[in-house]
Amino acid sequence: MPPVFHKCEDNLRNGFRPMLVVPESRLQAARQMADAIEVLDKVGIFSVESFIGQNLEELGGFAKDKLAGCFKSLLAKYNERVKCAEVDRSFLIRLPTNL
Repeated sequence: MPPVFHKCEDNLRNGFRPMLVVPESRLQAARQMADAIEVLDKVGIFSVESFIGQNLEELGGFAKDKLAGCFKSLLAKYNERVKCAEVDRSFLIRLPTNL
């Protein structure tokens, strides 16, 4: 993770506001590392689960009936990209029938 924070520092020097999206299980560690190098208040650090969930809500216009469609579209696009880039088909996600 230190190289990621060095890149964040470079981005800050260049006038950008870096954002890190990490697994929920690594969120606290990322925040502690950012605090240790004194960039916690300058770098957005979010869990991937919250970040994706919030974006799906926004794409669906915060309408409960549109959320499933947005989620299905995201999974379908993910599968398209996996099929183009990966030989290992175990990365594919089976689309739930209730979507």
